Amino acid sequence: WNFCLLDQSTNRSYGNSIFASKRKEILLRDQDGKPNKERVFILECTKNVFTKSYSADVNDLRAWGEEDATQYLECIKNTLDNFKLDNNLLEK
Repeated sequence: WNFCLLDQSTNRSYGNSIFASKRKEILLRDQDGKPNKERVFILECTKNVFTKSYSADVNDLRAWGEEDATQYLECIKNTLDNFKLDNNLLEK
């Protein structure tokens, strides 16, 4: 259920931390950075995961659950389906 893409430094910086800690680290690195750590580019979809933009219920920003992951995967599938449709139109 881990479909996020992060740079190596950010990914290693939080190890096995809970979702809330990972969220804080990613949002900090995307904005002004942290002392002794430079700002890094965070992919929009990765930010959306940690702000729970793909989730129907955003009441709990402290955890990433199975329902969150399922909704994110559905968004990925829908996006790919749309891409396939666009490619089919170009081939005609």
